[in-house]
Parts: sequence; structure tokens; C-alpha cells
Amino acid sequence: MKKTTFLLTVALISGIFVATTTSCSREKKQEVANEAQNAQEDVEKAAKDAADKVKDTADDIKSGVNKEKEELVAKIDKQQEAIKNEIARIDGKIATAKNKEKANWEARKKKLEKEKENLDASLKELKDNTKKEWKELKSELNKQIDKAQKDLE
Repeated sequence: MKKTTFLLTVALISGIFVATTTSCSREKKQEVANEAQNAQEDVEKAAKDAADKVKDTADDIKSGVNKEKEELVAKIDKQQEAIKNEIARIDGKIATAKNKEKANWEARKKKLEKEKENLDASLKELKDNTKKEWKELKSELNKQIDKAQKDLE
């Protein structure tokens, strides 16, 4: 953008130079100078407008990503709460279960605790604003949430 503005300015100055060094009338020289000034102002305005549009678009994207992150954090929190409740229910079953049933409940509890640990790590990564690409992270987190949900069923 700056390069284009610079090149147009050089071209305009060259045009003015040529116009002033030739045998044109004073009015013609002034007209050329005015046109060159107007062209330069138009280029500067167009460059500013383009920069403003880029900034607005970037702000919109950032806002959308932040909203998606907040929604994903809420989804993870909800899933963690469900896992926590299921683990509490399993603890009650373990307390009253016989040996074989107890082993099954303990295995299920261990699996759910591992899922919760994975979600905790992912939540931390999400909140730390990871260096991973947002789409990749979002996809991974949604897969983990789905897997945890299946483990609860």
C-alpha cells in the first residue's frame, strides 16, 4: 500500500515536472498541478479506507473467535460437571458393590477420571490462548467432549 502511494506520488511529481518544464501556459501548468494534487489525495484516501476495512475485518474475526472460545469453555465446563456427578454416583455404587461389580465400577471411574484430566488439560490450553491454530484446537476439543459424553452413556 505504501509502495503504491509512493509510486503514484513519484509519477505525479514527474508529471508536474514535465508540465512545468515544457512550454505550456501558466494556467495549464496550474491545472496539471491541481490534478496531480487531487490524484494524490484520492490515493491517500483510498489507502486509508482500505486500511480501515482490514482493521474492521480483523476485529470482527477476533470477536467471533472469542465468542466461539467462550462457548467451548462453557461446553467443557458442562461436560466436566457431568463427569464429576457420574464419578460421585459411581463412588456410591463402589461403596455398596460386591467384588466383581466393585472392580467394574472402579474401572469405569478410572476411565472417567482420565477423561476429566484430558478435558482439564484442554481447558487450560484453551484459556492460555494456545499457539495452535484455532480451528485445529476447536476440532480436537469437540472430539474430546464427544468421547467423554460417550463414556458417560
